[in-house]
Amino acid sequence: MLRQLPMMASLLHSRSGMGTLVFGTRNHASFFVHMLGTLELLVPHLFLDIRVSALNDILDVYVDAFQCHIHYMRNHERERIMGLLNRFLLLVHQYVYHNPSAARQWVQKHHGAMQDVAGVFPDLLSLKTLLAGTCILRLHPEGNENAPESASSEPGPSTRSSVVRPVSQPLGFGKGGSSRDLRSLLDKDTVDPEEILSALKDLDVVSSRKPEVLEAYQDELQCVVLTSTNISCCSLAFRLLLQSIKNNPKTAGQFISGYLQCLASDRRDLVLLVLDHLPEFVVLAQEHGSMLLRKAFQVGISTNVNSAVPITDTLLLLNMQYG
Repeated sequence: MLRQLPMMASLLHSRSGMGTLVFGTRNHASFFVHMLGTLELLVPHLFLDIRVSALNDILDVYVDAFQCHIHYMRNHERERIMGLLNRFLLLVHQYVYHNPSAARQWVQKHHGAMQDVAGVFPDLLSLKTLLAGTCILRLHPEGNENAPESASSEPGPSTRSSVVRPVSQPLGFGKGGSSRDLRSLLDKDTVDPEEILSALKDLDVVSSRKPEVLEAYQDELQCVVLTSTNISCCSLAFRLLLQSIKNNPKTAGQFISGYLQCLASDRRDLVLLVLDHLPEFVVLAQEHGSMLLRKAFQVGISTNVNSAVPITDTLLLLNMQYG
């Protein structure tokens, strides 16, 4: 079946370009549902590097179909397609878990299209998490040789088009438009990490009195953790994220994708940072605990990072909780 992935992409593509009325009334959407079910049965072999090209072609067709048809569907048709969209996003999250590097590149390529879909479904947490967890932000001043390259290879003086904007845009935390507001800083093309650190400290002070304000900044905090090369920024942003999740544990699932990407990072300091907080995070996100522990174990096996201590501490903490 894995050898038939290119044919599946062709079959899907032949149906995705049809008019919205035809797509919704002649069971073509059902064909997409059945094909997605087949892909789900092929996990995790589906995400091997040798299959990435064919898999990306299939996922491309799904994104094109969502982008082309969702805007023109009636409300009851959108509700029906929501199930397909949720299953598709779950598959993409599994892609991120099993092959983070390839998945991140694919999500970055389709960021604009996914934001269009997010505009139709602004409360879809799985999509918000995916966009926030794979954000591309330039947190370095111009001329810094360590600054990450823009996701776009197009030449030009500005890289603003390559900067991922958070889906939600809640109000600031009371700085009255201060230049050190975290959101306004991340909205710039380039920014000094020291400014980010100062803004995080301001947010830390405000949240000590009003912790619920952190929930409005979860997307920005995830972006700092995932993209900043300043470990002080990463550490403080991660601590604020945990504080926000403690205040509202229901939001823990929104950081699963980002946490897994941190574990898969090539940066040893970032991996050690998130492993140090593994016990605390697993307790807050217990429904994902087995997956998080398994990934931490894989990190210990495949790298020279010692994950045995945080895994042991996590299990002890869970045993204490349940007696």
